[in-house]
Amino acid sequence: KGSGAGLDVDIFTGVAAFFIIISLCMIVLGILTAIFGWNITWRAWQWVVGILGGGWLMLILGFVVYILDDAIVCDYPLAGFIAMLGAALVNVTLLLFLQESYKVVFSCVSVWMILGGGLLSIFCFDDVE
Repeated sequence: KGSGAGLDVDIFTGVAAFFIIISLCMIVLGILTAIFGWNITWRAWQWVVGILGGGWLMLILGFVVYILDDAIVCDYPLAGFIAMLGAALVNVTLLLFLQESYKVVFSCVSVWMILGGGLLSIFCFDDVE
């Protein structure tokens, strides 16, 4: 992996810790909402699910690409993009079936995928001139 491998693991650990903390806060909010009967609309919950779910999706895909880096990605640099394409197809399929109730989640996950695709292209093609 080279000399930057430790930095990659530190960044991954920090991002994972951030998403774990935010996810736990959202679980606590959900429990408090249920206990106190707060009226939080489904649209608001879609934003929470979309932002956190999309972030977790990109974190998991990034981890898979990082783990498979030596075995697959170095020999087949499009492996990460194939994983992203699969996730995008699942996202679009869910939008087609769930329609209005998935629209906000779809948007959030799509933004995460655009960011993840940009980062993936930088990492995969950083040595290409």
